[in-house]
Amino acid sequence: MRGSDEVENKTFAIRSFQKNNRIQGTKKEPITGTIPERCFPLRLWYMYHDEICSVIDVDEKNSRIKLYNFTDSYLKRAFGRNSEPNCQDYRGQNGGG
Repeated sequence: MRGSDEVENKTFAIRSFQKNNRIQGTKKEPITGTIPERCFPLRLWYMYHDEICSVIDVDEKNSRIKLYNFTDSYLKRAFGRNSEPNCQDYRGQNGGG
């Protein structure tokens, strides 16, 4: 079941990307580009409706992550203003509330 959900989510994200043929940014300055190849075993899509906002590649075994932001809006980014999060940020272990 989990593998099926992963394929369905990827298919949705790719379809929405192909449909728009660009990645949405702010209304004034849309960010365009392509989605990079996955560099770690797990890929997470951080989206707002059908807008791809961030893509996070995760290597849990070696505690590494790679973040790609596709919007200028800090509110829509996976880690807000943090453009170089570490594995503790990903796991939510920075002592916040």
